[in-house]
Amino acid sequence: MTHKDTIIKKYPELFRDCYDFSIGDGWMKIVSVLCRDIEKIRLTLPKKDAKEIYVKQVKEKFGSLRFYIGGGNDVMHNLIWNAENECARTCEDCGKPGEINRNKDGWLRCLCPVCRKKK
Repeated sequence: MTHKDTIIKKYPELFRDCYDFSIGDGWMKIVSVLCRDIEKIRLTLPKKDAKEIYVKQVKEKFGSLRFYIGGGNDVMHNLIWNAENECARTCEDCGKPGEINRNKDGWLRCLCPVCRKKK
């Protein structure tokens, strides 16, 4: 089972309508903690409000995480903002400290020096 599958299985209600989950393994821990924190908050809400909160998409864009949800509140959106910023300093491939650079194909990626050399 992949890291992605583990997260989706752990939070099935949160991922019920997710149409894209495509990030590297280096960011999975950050996303797992983010999902845990969002789910904790979601479960404290009235059922009607909790049902409105779900993950739409998890992806890399311009070298950082993009985590889109339906619904949510200011606390959840702040958690997402923090996770996106943390990913902008974390290697998407291995999870070590990294920085956003343009690769030889012109794409922006956040990678550590070791993973950057592999590309």
